[in-house]
Amino acid sequence: MYECMITRLGVFLPFSNFEISVLHHCRVAPTQFHPNSWGFLKIYQFVSQALEFPTSLKIFFYLFHMTKPFSGLNNKQQWVSFRAIQGRRVFTLFDESFHDFKNYFFKVQVVEGHHPFFLDDNSSPRFPLYWLEASPCEKYGLDDLDEVEAAIVGFLREVWGRAPYLDTKKFLQGSPTFVQAQLEMAKANAQESYQRVQKAKARSRARTGGVRAVISPPPPPRNVGTPSQPIVISSSTFSQPPPSARPSSEPENKKRKTLESGSSGEVKADALAFVRKNIYPNVRISMDDVSVRRHDEWIF
Repeated sequence: MYECMITRLGVFLPFSNFEISVLHHCRVAPTQFHPNSWGFLKIYQFVSQALEFPTSLKIFFYLFHMTKPFSGLNNKQQWVSFRAIQGRRVFTLFDESFHDFKNYFFKVQVVEGHHPFFLDDNSSPRFPLYWLEASPCEKYGLDDLDEVEAAIVGFLREVWGRAPYLDTKKFLQGSPTFVQAQLEMAKANAQESYQRVQKAKARSRARTGGVRAVISPPPPPRNVGTPSQPIVISSSTFSQPPPSARPSSEPENKKRKTLESGSSGEVKADALAFVRKNIYPNVRISMDDVSVRRHDEWIF
């Protein structure tokens, strides 16, 4: 994984269920998404949770479509990005010029005695663990959304569906006071739309007997690969996938650097010290964020 995902975007391990479902749905590995795409994933979850809206794959892919860029003489596949569907833009890019992120990365170790979050109960990958050829994701229209999803989309587009759009960077890195003020202003400026969401949620709960609706993940993707043996944070090359898999070519990491390296090429990292030193001082987001809660539960 790229270091900037944690230090700049506030993406934590283990991934939230929504993040896993998007990786699963798109059939891509975590590093295959460009950092700006992780920014869109993060801001969508952030705003949804702050407004007490359920997250939904259909809402996300109503707002975005997935690009599959290629470059070079060999038509080499590069990072996958999300782009706002024309007429449905809500969020800005996190950074207009995201550079040099590929040189700073870390690897994730399987911890003995703990079930890896990236494997299901049958020890099968919950999303691809290495680069695959990305395939277009299904797009959704208003007719594909249920009552709650349609009401949420209506609110988002009424508040931020025209310039100035919601500033992704300011929201993810802004102070809690700033974020709270922006959200309260949004609810006040679109009060009727916000109330429609609340009424739709109430009707949905009534239909399900008061149980909060759970959005099921899509069917398992084809050829998500198999996990390699446990690895440590390392400055060596990425683990190779099994011979039976046919991953696409990942851009070569030139002059690869890690957070800290030893003579053997491996890093003996103190995860908790790294979190306290490098993550919390740089990422100022609500501790109510779902991925932060899951991260804290995992670390502590």
